[in-house]
Amino acid sequence: MRTNALVNSFVIIAWGFFCGPSWAAENETVLVSSGNVTITVEDIERYVEFRVPKGRQYGILASPEKIKDIANNLLTLRLMAADAEKANVALDESQLAWQAEYARTQALVTNYQDQYIQEYLGDVDFSASAKEKYIAEKDKYMTPERVDAAHILVAVNGDRSAEEAEALALDIRKKLNTGADFNDLAKQYSDDPSVSQNGGELGVFEYSEMVGPFSEKAFSLVEGEVSEPVKTRYGFHLIKLNKKLAPILLEFSEVEGEINQALTARYKALARESLVREASMQRDVELNVKALQALAQEYDVISK
Repeated sequence: MRTNALVNSFVIIAWGFFCGPSWAAENETVLVSSGNVTITVEDIERYVEFRVPKGRQYGILASPEKIKDIANNLLTLRLMAADAEKANVALDESQLAWQAEYARTQALVTNYQDQYIQEYLGDVDFSASAKEKYIAEKDKYMTPERVDAAHILVAVNGDRSAEEAEALALDIRKKLNTGADFNDLAKQYSDDPSVSQNGGELGVFEYSEMVGPFSEKAFSLVEGEVSEPVKTRYGFHLIKLNKKLAPILLEFSEVEGEINQALTARYKALARESLVREASMQRDVELNVKALQALAQEYDVISK
């Protein structure tokens, strides 16, 4: 009864394929064989249908190399199964039969759910629902706050201690306070490798795009202000805020796809819940308490 879970999973998948009659009919085209063990076109198609997500199936079946790999893997597995039969490897046939029936039950319920969901979704006006959601939840569809800033980095390295770097940053800030041009001083002093191309200008960025201390200070400045030296793992920064860009509402067309995906997921969940609830409410369930207690006692399980 207490079979290893991995073995159980393999048996559920492979029982009909290896221990029962082959899916292949006598007239099926054989792709690969070894002796009297064969893998056919139908074997490949059924394997892909069973194991590969719907959206990827055609891509797999259109690739000769992928088909070849699957065919060789299936042949190896089937050859091993043949060797196991010759070695009289024992199988719990009653357990296999139960697992096969359980797998059939799962497949039947899954197909039933899919059919029910498609019918349920067919009654949904996604265009109207998406617009309603967009209007009702506008905060979700705003761009994040952004800033346009520049910086001068004074790095801490083998040639410059943290104290020396901070002191140099303070000296540079004094020059800025007396009217020196920020970009000119950035090109002269900044250790940022990109400074020769951008003069210290970082452009527009969101809070999450920079390290914490840098963003915290940059987003707290007023336009035109230059910060005190800000320490990060890179060294000390002088940050100049050029401009704050307030969040703006994205156009409906920009987020319609995202909203429809969210609505589809939501309606699918509602459909499943409705189906399960309906099935549960229509049944009179009786629990055999004595049998439950006897089973618990048999396996030394404390049941409450």
